[in-house]
Amino acid sequence: MKEKANTSLDLEKDEFDEDVPLVNPFVAGDTEGTKLKTFQSDSGEDLSIANLKLVGVATGSYRSFATFADETGEMFTLEVSEQLSGGLMLVGVMLNEAIFKHEDKLIVINFKNEIFERAIE
Repeated sequence: MKEKANTSLDLEKDEFDEDVPLVNPFVAGDTEGTKLKTFQSDSGEDLSIANLKLVGVATGSYRSFATFADETGEMFTLEVSEQLSGGLMLVGVMLNEAIFKHEDKLIVINFKNEIFERAIE
């Protein structure tokens, strides 16, 4: 009798199977946190723009939004005019960047996670 060739299907199930959490940025999640005006990390500290990554933007005729991920991978969305923390307010969303206002300067974060400061003219 001919022996069956060992294929990847014959390998032990637990050799490749792992519980890996999947994150789909296109599936709406719990939006309750987006109603807060100041966002906090799991440890209770106010979030800083340096700890965030811009992961998406959406603009319409009347409303604009920017979606960010924190260092734990948790995502949240801010609408223009919402405050992140410490007086840092989202004031604009462009095709490739989100613009915050803090006191007398603008702080811009782009999809490459580069952060720039600009004076308000």
